[in-house]
Amino acid sequence: MRLRRVRQALLCFEALHAMRPTLPREVWRFTGVPVAALSTCLAAILSGSWLMESYDRISSRLQGLGYLLMHGAGLALALAVLLLIALAASLLLMIVRPALRSRRLTVTCVFGCGVLLWAWTAGVRLPQVHTGEFTGRYVLHPLCCRSDIFIPTGNLVHRLRRGAALGQPQEWRTEVPIIAAVSRPRRGWRGGAPESWPATYSDSHGAQSFCVRVRGRLTGPGQYGWPPVLQYRLRVDSVVRTAARLPGEDRDCTAPLD
Repeated sequence: MRLRRVRQALLCFEALHAMRPTLPREVWRFTGVPVAALSTCLAAILSGSWLMESYDRISSRLQGLGYLLMHGAGLALALAVLLLIALAASLLLMIVRPALRSRRLTVTCVFGCGVLLWAWTAGVRLPQVHTGEFTGRYVLHPLCCRSDIFIPTGNLVHRLRRGAALGQPQEWRTEVPIIAAVSRPRRGWRGGAPESWPATYSDSHGAQSFCVRVRGRLTGPGQYGWPPVLQYRLRVDSVVRTAARLPGEDRDCTAPLD
């Protein structure tokens, strides 16, 4: 019985020894390939952002390429988180089992770390959540965006940090205010829907502006729609007060709601 067990142990050892040359290749397939794929996708988005920042100084073909790549800006944070997990698993495996190291896996991990550093310096961060009352300008059916937008005003603006600003030209980062995307339910919110708010003017494109004070949750910075200037997302729980915003009126909407 003991002799049989010894033989089985020797056979297992010989099988593992025969598989040893192929182990690094299998490890790269299950750890290096995800790192390479995630790094490439994130690098493509960051490259598109860099092209859009240089929009006026590049050719039309590069402008189109940057515009195409920037449609994935909303995935930048998710890709960065997944890449960090895949890199941690790969590096931990190489530290615990040095025999599984390979040049290809090492190069892939170095490339992934470089892309993560690029994303960090570009401003890709985990979003923050602010709850409470928010005062600002609500724009219904804006021409620039697919959703309604909310432009916060007052002291809140100084507490909100700007995000990665992916795809924004340099001058936008100082001239364009902080803008939040708003998903408007069909039944509206407690306190009234935009259709029941005070009558206001419509511009030539049909957009309407209101001064509002709402309760809800403001999440960001991140990428919450197209164009990439929508760095926050506002989820409204109830509407506290509204007022019509007329042409030439106070932009920060503080006076109409006092």
